[in-house]
Amino acid sequence: GGYQDIYVEPNTEYTITFWAYNPTDGTGSGIYYPSASGDDGTTWGGGTFDSSVEYAYIGNAGNACGSFVKFDNVTIFQGAIVSDAHVEFTSSSNLSGTTVNTNVYFQDADDATAPTTLSGYNGLSLTAGVAWDSIPTWTTLGAYDTSDISTALKEVVDRSGFSSGNSVMVVINDDGSSSNAYRLPRSIDYSYGTYKPELHV
Repeated sequence: GGYQDIYVEPNTEYTITFWAYNPTDGTGSGIYYPSASGDDGTTWGGGTFDSSVEYAYIGNAGNACGSFVKFDNVTIFQGAIVSDAHVEFTSSSNLSGTTVNTNVYFQDADDATAPTTLSGYNGLSLTAGVAWDSIPTWTTLGAYDTSDISTALKEVVDRSGFSSGNSVMVVINDDGSSSNAYRLPRSIDYSYGTYKPELHV
């Protein structure tokens, strides 16, 4: 964008066409999902990794837990404005233990790839984290949103190698939750994906 001087001949008729670029028009606002088993998973118990379990651990289940969800075909332009983003989870259980504190990240990659091992999970390059703290009581099949994670998503969208249609991956790590204070969101492997996580942008 910018300004350019144009020389116009007097008494001459011109047709001027303008093109407007809206970085959010039809290329971002929407809901995105994991596509298949292995696109989400969890770590718990001080060293267990599972990407086919029917629920993930968020918080502390005796040890600090972690989880990830890869969302595919995210149709956002490279460099687009991201004004709001959050993940919506469906609870698998009634859980009220306090206090559950986490940080939410995105994988810092042009096109996200889900980990298949604990070492792969621990070795992920991540964006800056966004606090999702004091997570309230969850009830079975209730829907619960993370905090606004648009700043972390913007880091990915601003990467020079990112393009519309790529995958992005959310990673949630414990951040000092009380012992045995955790939540269990459903994964894509439960009930054929009926309650799979959703990325809202």
